[in-house]
Amino acid sequence: MQSHLNPLLRSRFARAGVALAMAAVLSACGKESFETIKTVSIAEAPGYFTLAPKVDILLAQDNTGSMSEIYSQMGAEVPRFLSNLSATGWDYHFASIPLTTSSSTPGRLFSQIVASKQDRNWGESEWIVPFPGALFTDSDPGTIAASFFRRPSDYTDYRNYLRPSNTLRGLEPGLETLHGQLAGQMAGTGFHRDDAMLVILVVGNGDDTSGRKICRRSDGYEAPCDAPTMASTTPVRCGSPSLSLANDCRIGTYASATHAAGTSGYVREYYKGQLEILRTSTQQVRMYAAVSEGGNCYGSNSTAGTQYSALAGALGGTTQNICTTSASTVLSRIQSSLEVQRLSLFTVFLTMDSEPDESTIEVIKYVNGDPSRAVTIPKSATNGWTYAERIVNEPSIVTSSGVAMNRATGWAVELHGTARLSGADTARVNFKPRSGN
Repeated sequence: MQSHLNPLLRSRFARAGVALAMAAVLSACGKESFETIKTVSIAEAPGYFTLAPKVDILLAQDNTGSMSEIYSQMGAEVPRFLSNLSATGWDYHFASIPLTTSSSTPGRLFSQIVASKQDRNWGESEWIVPFPGALFTDSDPGTIAASFFRRPSDYTDYRNYLRPSNTLRGLEPGLETLHGQLAGQMAGTGFHRDDAMLVILVVGNGDDTSGRKICRRSDGYEAPCDAPTMASTTPVRCGSPSLSLANDCRIGTYASATHAAGTSGYVREYYKGQLEILRTSTQQVRMYAAVSEGGNCYGSNSTAGTQYSALAGALGGTTQNICTTSASTVLSRIQSSLEVQRLSLFTVFLTMDSEPDESTIEVIKYVNGDPSRAVTIPKSATNGWTYAERIVNEPSIVTSSGVAMNRATGWAVELHGTARLSGADTARVNFKPRSGN
């Protein structure tokens, strides 16, 4: 469901630091007095970043027996992946689940969620203030439920839950598993944030069978009926064990005008819609696939992950070949592809940690973060700044098409036109607190 949000919705990058400077001011009679001047430094603008400053990442790993080798590689790389996330300063949530399950009504396939230091579970001494004026005692709906929260060094869910299994005999209801976990089991854990990007990473050497009609050849081999190798065969059942599937493999009451029920296109269209409605805007959902292209894969026969790859493309992501690329390279390329994608994000609002005397506000922009390229932004509603007074829980990052991300509260100035921050632009706001503060 596409959101129609005002493109001038309030925006401020999640990473910010607040510095306090003291300036001595001499009175007219020569007696010394001191007056506080506050400086709010904006660390880096979110413009043209691929990932929104807030991002919720779910890794779904194939846990069938043929994936044992790459499974071990991925397990070894997860800590490094989390460390890289921390090093970049992203405000992230991360969890992992097995891609397949033998249960028709899967329970929770995870018990831990890793969060960056913007999460209050880190404790006040380690907590990173997400924007000037934010208090540790503030209510934050984006905080992970304490029983699920883990620091990167304490995360063990990947090892505990992704045990290789062959119980599904070639069936792989990966998309049904993804949807069931994201839409059901993760509700109430704090994983989802409606002002964050949702990024799904699928890793496996098979193809999804959710909701697809399954056919059996004369040699007993079974696969989705619309697979190239399954021509002129007879359907025997639906591929997903989900109870929402009717006898004709139609998913619930969903109907497609362009695809026949039980086909890959029909199922892909359905799950694309189901994943997109997990966020306010379709632009907030991305999927990436690291799958096989078919044939030998780490010593075992594999199936091309065409369904995962096609859905990743439909959701703005890319595909890697898991059979010829190391796990570390796969994860590195996924991060790089996120950066290359570059959603157009702009800093439109800069918040302050206290009420300013409007007449003392000064806004300085550093083009590409270069201190030698300082530009004083004029007070102007055209290509300058205006005082916005106090904003409360307003979207704080805005894309060029008006999709709002991140929320902030505080006294703010609004940037207009060419004064808005983009790319690596940084800014500083100088002001004196309003009398009585």
